[in-house]
Amino acid sequence: MKFALNQIPNEHQEEFREHLFSMNSARMITLFLVIAAIEMILFLGEIFFEASTEGIQIIMLIKLLFVAICLLLAFLLWLLKKYKLFKISRGIVVFALFGTTVLAVANTLAAQALVSDISIYIMALYISTAIIRISHRYYIIINSLCFIYFAIGMRIVQPNIQFVKWSIINAVILNIIAVIIARMLYMQNVTIFLDKIKINNQLRTLKYMAEHDGLTNLYNHQTISCIIERQKELSRASKGNLCLAVLDIDNFKKINDQYGHVMGDQVLKSVAKIIKENVREHDFVARYGGDEFLILFPGVTVAEANIICIRILDSVRQVGPTDTSITGSIGLIALTENNYNDFVENADMTMYKAKNGGKAQIVS
Repeated sequence: MKFALNQIPNEHQEEFREHLFSMNSARMITLFLVIAAIEMILFLGEIFFEASTEGIQIIMLIKLLFVAICLLLAFLLWLLKKYKLFKISRGIVVFALFGTTVLAVANTLAAQALVSDISIYIMALYISTAIIRISHRYYIIINSLCFIYFAIGMRIVQPNIQFVKWSIINAVILNIIAVIIARMLYMQNVTIFLDKIKINNQLRTLKYMAEHDGLTNLYNHQTISCIIERQKELSRASKGNLCLAVLDIDNFKKINDQYGHVMGDQVLKSVAKIIKENVREHDFVARYGGDEFLILFPGVTVAEANIICIRILDSVRQVGPTDTSITGSIGLIALTENNYNDFVENADMTMYKAKNGGKAQIVS
């Protein structure tokens, strides 16, 4: 498992373990219920049709024990999965896998009194290999212990030495194949999980690109519009304050014309950085279009938002070409019932009042 986990980024290893053992728990529960149902059907068949057969009582007792243990482990795994106790479920899954194989061997040995057959042991070996995903190292340990039990038991309960010899040889070969299959399936699970990480990362990147402005990494027009509508509803429901500031860079066209668009882009990025550094963590900032920025202040009054805006404008003057002073004009309003439906439009109109009134100021 350690070797396989080395392929998974450190930050995702615990997530992989939880995913793996959550899946194993669900599959093991299903396996236990199916086995319990099959064993119960066989038990009932033996009661009605083979109750008088010599040695059948021991086989029936083992079947009942098998059913009880399967149901108990299924219930335990269900509880662990429900409460997400994955660290405990790891040990339970490995123990359950070992216990299932041991009981299958015991059932196989008990059946030798009736028929020379090891299909129960082989069936349990391959069903568990196909269903459960654990490291091949665990399979080697589990299968080796069960094989030793099987080999010793066969020498004791099976009088046909030739059958014992070939059964042991077959068991060795089938155990090796089972370990190889377990290794392949486990590594396939690792590969699938790595692909899932890659796809999720790509989806996050695409989602980020769809929601943010490519130049400034602020929210874009569409995203901030949705956020504003949501915050308006929350503000109305909670009767809380909500303020909106619209910042426009003064004479930005002259900066582009005089210094070029590269400098203009740098000014936009610098202003965006300044705004982000001065607002609170739960405020929302967006590039609304061109050189216009929106700042949404949940839970503050106009006076409190005004203090932040003053700090932003003071810092904006420090960006741009050394021989040019960058200034900005801000329109700041609070949400009311009168401007609820045209909140952004009112803030934008207030910003134009600031520009028409001399620029480099805040109008609220």
